Order: sequence, then structure tokens, then C-alpha cells
Amino acid sequence: MRFARCAVVPWVLAAALAGGALAAGAAAFLLGPRLGGGNRTGVHVVLQNSADGAASRSTQDFDDVGIPPRTGPPLVLDAALFEKTSHGFVPAIAPDGRRPRDVLKRRTPRSPAPRVALLLVEIGLDEKAWARASRTSDALTLVISPYAPRASGWFRSARWAGQETLLELPTHPHGFPLDDRGPLAIRPDGASALDQILSRGIGYFGVCVEAGRFATMPASFDTIAAALARRGLALVEIDSAVLEPVARRHGLPYLGGVQPIDADPSPAAIDAALEVLRSRAIAKGYAAGYARPFEITLGRIAQWSARLASHGVSLVGIGELLEEHHQKIDGGR
Repeated sequence: MRFARCAVVPWVLAAALAGGALAAGAAAFLLGPRLGGGNRTGVHVVLQNSADGAASRSTQDFDDVGIPPRTGPPLVLDAALFEKTSHGFVPAIAPDGRRPRDVLKRRTPRSPAPRVALLLVEIGLDEKAWARASRTSDALTLVISPYAPRASGWFRSARWAGQETLLELPTHPHGFPLDDRGPLAIRPDGASALDQILSRGIGYFGVCVEAGRFATMPASFDTIAAALARRGLALVEIDSAVLEPVARRHGLPYLGGVQPIDADPSPAAIDAALEVLRSRAIAKGYAAGYARPFEITLGRIAQWSARLASHGVSLVGIGELLEEHHQKIDGGR
């Protein structure tokens, strides 16, 4: 399975962080229009200076519905976790050592039970699909496309729904030009601007990648892995695990080999794939899969996740699995 081809993606890339300015001494940085378009406007992201704890958010600022879960990622984003570049704001390790991968994931106690994490990919290209995803479970991790219009609005709305987020990192595919991932796709020859991609969203704790052409030359991912590690991010690889040695070399928290549950999008096949995940979690202590936000897929996930606790298995954000997996790897060195 692959991320959405750019033939179905609008070529007008959203300038999601444009128009904001961080004034010297300001307590907060307010960005852009809220998700949903139309004539509705309002603030959708607050970057709060850690030195000014008096700054706060309000429901009037966000104009969202309902009360966000307390276990979700932080709604107020600390400006210390971001760096201004020529492309916009990108994640950064704070002066006090706090990293985006630690701060911007879901805030839940570690589950002692076997755990399953599910990614939803291709988020941000269809508002109805996101609405379905936000109602399914706040434990789902959303992978948001850098080509999404009004990208920061998707990240904000995910946080309000209690869902942690990853940014899709498009790579140059084997099947180019028939399979085209668009102008942001990273090439093994290094002709890419990583910061340009990282500026396409805000509030995510890591990136999600399909190896593409890097599968045959993983060493070419070396500079990218080093840059992600320097920015305090994590890496999830879907469909394969060829980038793991590169990630480990740079101390980049990594989880790979994440397989699709809806390669066959029939109800019976999705149910079977979910049961495989549950069994793997019981056997290994954890398992991870990914899916697209199709109505049939999310319906099967909702029914399956409602029964998980009765089998002694917890549905968690993938950030929890990444943290523990990284600690085990580091501890074994």
C-alpha cells in the first residue's frame, strides 16, 4: 500500500503558516484560519512562550465543538519547541532539552496490557474522512499529508479530538513517473528541502514514511535521519523496516514494518487483519498497523476496538510504542 498519489492531490499547496508574525516579547503566536473553510474564521493554533505561563487558550479562540480529552496532546503549543526557518516554523528541541516527540504525543499512562496502535494515513485530503476518523477513537494516530489544504487546521482539530499526529514524509517512489508523490517528495540523491516539508504542519511528534526508492539505497536516508533526530522527532516506517539501521545509528526513535489492515477493503478481510494485530499484540506485547480513512474501514475498527478490552488488549497511540521501543533499544546498547 502507498500514500495517495499526487494525481489526486491539489497542486496548490497550502501556505498553512503564512501570515503570522512572532512579535518580540509576545506571549503567544496566533496562526491562520480554522479548519472547515467557508466564511468561518478564527485562531486555530496558539504557540505559547514557556516563559509566560499566563497565556491561555479559550473555546472562543478555537471555535471547536465538545470538550477535548485530557489524555490528548497539548492544545497550547510551546514556542520553545519550534524554530523559524525560511519556510516557516519547524519542530526543534527546546533550550531546556524537551523534545517534540516527548511533549506532543498523547498524555496517557503506559498501559500494562498488550497494546495495539493504529495509524490512519492520507488525512487532510478529505474533510469528511477526517470527521469520520475523529469520531472513531481518540487513540488513533493520524498521519497528515503535507499537501493538505489549510494543513495546520487539520493538526489543530486532531489535537482537539485528543488524537496525536504524524506528518507524512513523501519519498520518491520506484514507479516514477507513473507513481508521482509530488514536488515535496524526497529523493535519494538528497535534492530536497526537508524543512520545507516539516513546515507544512504544526504540533506533530514525528514523521511517517514509506521507503520508496530508499529501499534499495537506505544509506541515502542518513542525512534525513540525522536531521530528524536533531529536531527531536520520531520516525514510523510503513510497509517495510529497511530504514531501521539508519535510524538507530542516529538515535532516532523508530518503529517500522507497520502493515496495512485494509489492503483488501472488504469487511471480512479487514476484520481478519485486525484479529491478526490483536493476536500479535498478545504474543509480543505490542503490534501496529495502518489504514486509510474509508467509511467501511473505520466502521470495522470501531466495532473491533470496542471489544479489545474484553480480550485484555489496549488501543494506544503509536507514540507510546515508539517511546518504549526506543528505550529498549537504547538500554541494550
